[in-house]
Amino acid sequence: MRTSRFFIAAIASLLSVTPIAQQPRESTTVPSGAPNPRLDQYKHDVGLEVDGLGEMVQRMNDQVFSFAELGFQEFETSKYLTGILRQNGFAIQENLAGIPTGWMASWGSGKPVIALGSDIDDIPQASQKPGVAYHDPIIEGAPGHGEGHNSGMPLQIAAALAVKKIMEQQHRSGTLRLWPGVAEELDGAKAYYVRAARSRMSTSRSSSTSARACR
Repeated sequence: MRTSRFFIAAIASLLSVTPIAQQPRESTTVPSGAPNPRLDQYKHDVGLEVDGLGEMVQRMNDQVFSFAELGFQEFETSKYLTGILRQNGFAIQENLAGIPTGWMASWGSGKPVIALGSDIDDIPQASQKPGVAYHDPIIEGAPGHGEGHNSGMPLQIAAALAVKKIMEQQHRSGTLRLWPGVAEELDGAKAYYVRAARSRMSTSRSSSTSARACR
C-alpha cells in the first residue's frame, strides 16, 4: 500500500493538533521546517495502519470495479461504500445536493476538518476483464472502469479509517468527511455540491439578518 502514502501527509496535520485539554497557555508551535518527532510518529503510525488495510482495499477496489456504473447511476457503488463507512462509525448524509447517488460521510467533531473525495463513476464502452493487459471486455459495448475510478474511494476510505483509529487512541479532536465524485465523466457533480453549500450559507445569513432586524 505504498501508493496510499500520498494521503498520509495530507491527513497527518489533523493529528498534530494538541488536544484542547492539554494545550498550554503559551504557544508551542514548531517552526516551519524544524524537526517534529511527534508528527513524524503520527505519520509512521498512520502509515502502518494503512498498510494493514491492504487486503480490505483490494476487495473494495475489485468490488467497485465489478459494479461499473455510469454517472448518476452509481447506486450499488454508493450503497457498498456507505455500508462500509457506517460499519466503521461514520454518519451518512444521503442525497447530497439533491443527487440520489451523492452522499457525505462524517465522523468526529470540531476542527480541523479534513474532507476526502474521489470519483466513482465509469465510462461508456470500457467493459474489461480485470487483470488483463489487453482489450478483453466482459460484455462488448458495456460501460467499465477504464479511467480507474474504482480505486480512488477505497484508498480514501483506508486513509480515513487509519487516521480515525489514531485519533481515537490519542483522544484527538477533529472531523473526517468523505464524499464521492458523482458523474464526473458526464456532468461533474462537484459543482452541484458547491452550489448547494453556497445556497445553505446564503439562507443561513439571510435568516440571521432577519432575526437581528426583528429584535
